[in-house]
Amino acid sequence: MRRIGIFVFYDGKGVVDDYKLYLLKSLRPFLSDLIIVVNGFIENAGLEKLYEYTGYIYRRENRGNDCGAYKEVLTDRYKPVEWSQYDEIILFNDTFYGPVFSWQNIFDVMSDKGLDFWGLSRKKGGTMVDGTAIANHIQSFFLVICRSMFCTPQWTRFWEELEYPNSYWDT
Repeated sequence: MRRIGIFVFYDGKGVVDDYKLYLLKSLRPFLSDLIIVVNGFIENAGLEKLYEYTGYIYRRENRGNDCGAYKEVLTDRYKPVEWSQYDEIILFNDTFYGPVFSWQNIFDVMSDKGLDFWGLSRKKGGTMVDGTAIANHIQSFFLVICRSMFCTPQWTRFWEELEYPNSYWDT
């Protein structure tokens, strides 16, 4: 299985916490390649730590949050023809702790499902405190997208036409 991970890092002070390194260390053996996108500022010491996991680190303005980072990597930074060499793209960020369970078990169970995409957790829809309605959705901190989805014209068009979100809710 050839997987590429796109990891989005953001910290208001530019600090790379140990739990983020634990996440990268645990997931790295399951990835053929890893791209790290730094949204905004990062301390040099933290940047050096991230280079222990990949030589592909892309620093950018925090425009559009994680979604903007994925858009730039998937449309601008790397030519779409390169994506077809992978079986899965993992889009993930630094907003969760883990793993608690073995990645091997998770990937084994999910590989038998025949899905186009999946994630680690589902959020039930409802009404937020401010009255905003939110639909049922797979939470975006860890998404696995399979070739059956990302090698389609619809996938490419989605990312090319996506406007940069201006807020958390737009994202």
